[in-house]
Amino acid sequence: NVNFDDDAPSITSSAVDDSGVTLTTTDDTGSDTASFGSVFAAAASANGDYGADGAGSITVANYDLSLAVTSGYDSGLDSGGNNVLLREDGDNIVGYYADGGSDVTVFSLSVDGTSGVVTLQQNAGLDHSDTSTSEELLTLATNLVNLSAVATITDFDGDTDTVTYSVDLGGNVNFDDD
Repeated sequence: NVNFDDDAPSITSSAVDDSGVTLTTTDDTGSDTASFGSVFAAAASANGDYGADGAGSITVANYDLSLAVTSGYDSGLDSGGNNVLLREDGDNIVGYYADGGSDVTVFSLSVDGTSGVVTLQQNAGLDHSDTSTSEELLTLATNLVNLSAVATITDFDGDTDTVTYSVDLGGNVNFDDD
Protein backbone atom coordinates (compact mmCIF):
# COMPACT_ATOMS: atom_id res chain seq x y z
CA ASN A 1 0.00 0.00 0.00
CA VAL A 2 1.09 3.47 -0.85
CA ASN A 3 -0.35 6.45 1.04
CA PHE A 4 0.04 10.11 0.36
CA ASP A 5 -0.69 12.35 3.33
CA ASP A 6 -1.67 15.89 2.49
CA ASP A 7 0.22 18.36 4.61
CA ALA A 8 -1.84 21.26 6.01
CA PRO A 9 -0.80 24.78 6.93
CA SER A 10 -0.97 26.06 10.49
CA ILE A 11 -1.36 29.42 12.11
CA THR A 12 -1.14 30.15 15.82
CA SER A 13 -2.36 32.96 18.02
CA SER A 14 0.09 35.37 19.57
CA ALA A 15 0.29 38.89 20.89
CA VAL A 16 -0.39 41.63 18.35
CA ASP A 17 1.94 44.63 18.69
CA ASP A 18 -0.51 47.52 18.40
CA SER A 19 1.60 50.00 20.41
CA GLY A 20 2.13 52.31 17.42
CA VAL A 21 -1.55 52.64 16.50
CA THR A 22 -3.55 55.32 18.32
CA LEU A 23 -6.73 57.33 17.92
CA THR A 24 -6.92 60.83 19.38
CA THR A 25 -9.73 63.38 19.32
CA THR A 26 -9.82 66.91 20.65
CA ASP A 27 -12.52 67.69 23.17
CA ASP A 28 -16.13 68.32 22.35
CA THR A 29 -16.37 67.07 18.78
CA GLY A 30 -14.14 65.47 16.24
CA SER A 31 -13.08 62.15 14.90
CA ASP A 32 -9.96 60.19 14.14
CA THR A 33 -9.29 56.98 12.24
CA ALA A 34 -6.46 54.47 12.41
CA SER A 35 -5.83 51.21 10.61
CA PHE A 36 -5.06 48.16 12.71
CA GLY A 37 -4.90 45.98 9.58
CA SER A 38 -1.11 46.01 9.24
CA VAL A 39 -0.43 45.00 12.86
CA PHE A 40 -2.86 42.07 12.62
CA ALA A 41 -1.33 41.06 9.26
CA ALA A 42 2.17 41.21 10.76
CA ALA A 43 1.15 38.93 13.62
CA ALA A 44 -0.48 36.47 11.22
CA SER A 45 2.56 36.42 8.90
CA ALA A 46 4.93 35.83 11.81
CA ASN A 47 2.85 32.91 13.10
CA GLY A 48 1.85 31.16 9.88
CA ASP A 49 3.45 28.00 8.49
CA TYR A 50 2.47 26.86 4.99
CA GLY A 51 3.89 23.37 5.52
CA ALA A 52 5.32 21.13 2.79
CA ASP A 53 2.70 22.15 0.19
CA GLY A 54 4.30 25.58 -0.12
CA ALA A 55 3.19 29.15 0.12
CA GLY A 56 -0.28 30.36 -0.67
CA SER A 57 -1.76 33.34 1.13
CA ILE A 58 -2.66 34.77 4.49
CA THR A 59 -5.75 36.98 4.83
CA VAL A 60 -7.03 38.88 7.82
CA ALA A 61 -10.69 39.96 7.90
CA ASN A 62 -13.86 39.95 9.98
CA TYR A 63 -12.67 42.74 12.28
CA ASP A 64 -15.01 43.18 15.23
CA LEU A 65 -15.27 45.39 18.32
CA SER A 66 -16.56 43.99 21.60
CA LEU A 67 -16.81 44.93 25.23
CA ALA A 68 -14.57 43.07 27.67
CA VAL A 69 -16.97 44.15 30.43
CA THR A 70 -20.72 44.07 30.92
CA SER A 71 -22.93 46.65 29.24
CA GLY A 72 -23.32 49.73 31.42
CA TYR A 73 -19.82 49.38 32.92
CA ASP A 74 -18.20 52.65 34.06
CA SER A 75 -15.34 53.57 31.70
CA GLY A 76 -13.56 55.67 34.32
CA LEU A 77 -14.14 58.78 32.20
CA ASP A 78 -16.59 61.57 33.06
CA SER A 79 -18.53 64.10 31.00
CA GLY A 80 -20.20 67.07 32.68
CA GLY A 81 -19.80 65.33 36.03
CA ASN A 82 -21.53 62.19 34.76
CA ASN A 83 -19.90 58.75 34.65
CA VAL A 84 -19.37 57.66 31.05
CA LEU A 85 -20.71 54.12 30.71
CA LEU A 86 -20.01 51.64 27.91
CA ARG A 87 -22.35 49.55 25.76
CA GLU A 88 -22.40 47.74 22.45
CA ASP A 89 -24.74 49.30 19.89
CA GLY A 90 -24.84 47.00 16.89
CA ASP A 91 -21.24 46.78 15.68
CA ASN A 92 -20.20 49.91 17.60
CA ILE A 93 -19.00 50.60 21.11
CA VAL A 94 -20.65 53.66 22.66
CA GLY A 95 -19.55 55.74 25.65
CA TYR A 96 -22.62 57.47 27.08
CA TYR A 97 -24.32 58.84 30.16
CA ALA A 98 -27.96 58.90 31.17
CA ASP A 99 -29.65 62.31 31.16
CA GLY A 100 -33.20 62.03 32.40
CA GLY A 101 -35.01 59.62 30.13
CA SER A 102 -32.45 59.57 27.34
CA ASP A 103 -28.81 58.71 26.83
CA VAL A 104 -26.20 61.24 25.69
CA THR A 105 -23.51 59.77 23.44
CA VAL A 106 -20.08 61.05 24.46
CA PHE A 107 -18.02 58.96 22.02
CA SER A 108 -18.31 55.95 19.79
CA LEU A 109 -15.92 53.45 18.25
CA SER A 110 -16.61 51.64 15.00
CA VAL A 111 -14.55 49.36 12.76
CA ASP A 112 -14.61 48.53 9.08
CA GLY A 113 -14.94 44.74 9.19
CA THR A 114 -12.87 44.23 6.06
CA SER A 115 -9.95 46.66 6.46
CA GLY A 116 -9.53 47.01 10.22
CA VAL A 117 -9.86 50.80 10.11
CA VAL A 118 -11.20 51.96 13.48
CA THR A 119 -13.01 55.29 13.84
CA LEU A 120 -13.29 57.24 17.08
CA GLN A 121 -16.09 59.82 17.03
CA GLN A 122 -16.34 62.23 19.96
CA ASN A 123 -19.71 63.93 20.46
CA ALA A 124 -19.33 65.62 23.87
CA GLY A 125 -16.53 66.92 26.04
CA LEU A 126 -14.83 64.90 28.75
CA ASP A 127 -13.95 66.23 32.18
CA HIS A 128 -10.22 66.87 32.49
CA SER A 129 -9.02 67.18 36.07
CA ASP A 130 -6.02 69.43 35.37
CA THR A 131 -7.58 72.83 34.69
CA SER A 132 -4.18 74.57 34.65
CA THR A 133 -3.40 73.27 31.17
CA SER A 134 -5.33 72.79 27.98
CA GLU A 135 -3.15 69.84 26.96
CA GLU A 136 -4.29 67.06 29.29
CA LEU A 137 -4.65 63.73 27.53
CA LEU A 138 -7.21 61.20 28.78
CA THR A 139 -6.86 57.57 27.69
CA LEU A 140 -9.40 54.77 27.61
CA ALA A 141 -8.42 52.28 30.32
CA THR A 142 -7.31 48.73 29.57
CA ASN A 143 -9.58 45.68 29.76
CA LEU A 144 -12.68 47.51 28.51
CA VAL A 145 -12.82 47.27 24.69
CA ASN A 146 -11.34 44.61 22.39
CA LEU A 147 -10.71 44.54 18.66
CA SER A 148 -10.50 41.08 17.08
CA ALA A 149 -9.95 39.68 13.60
CA VAL A 150 -9.81 36.27 11.95
CA ALA A 151 -6.64 35.26 10.10
CA THR A 152 -6.77 32.49 7.50
CA ILE A 153 -3.70 30.81 6.04
CA THR A 154 -4.08 28.92 2.76
CA ASP A 155 -1.28 26.72 1.40
CA PHE A 156 -0.42 26.18 -2.27
CA ASP A 157 -2.97 23.41 -2.84
CA GLY A 158 -5.82 25.14 -0.98
CA ASP A 159 -5.73 23.68 2.54
CA THR A 160 -6.58 26.24 5.25
CA ASP A 161 -6.28 26.96 8.95
CA THR A 162 -7.71 29.90 10.91
CA VAL A 163 -7.08 31.70 14.17
CA THR A 164 -8.59 34.72 15.91
CA TYR A 165 -6.33 37.54 17.06
CA SER A 166 -7.42 40.15 19.59
CA VAL A 167 -6.07 43.40 21.02
CA ASP A 168 -7.16 45.49 23.98
CA LEU A 169 -7.84 49.04 22.76
CA GLY A 170 -7.01 50.49 26.19
CA GLY A 171 -4.09 52.83 25.70
CA ASN A 172 -4.88 53.26 21.99
CA VAL A 173 -7.92 55.56 22.39
CA ASN A 174 -7.14 59.11 23.55
CA PHE A 175 -9.09 62.29 24.23
CA ASP A 176 -7.07 65.51 24.15
CA ASP A 177 -8.17 68.63 26.00
CA ASP A 178 -8.61 71.66 23.75
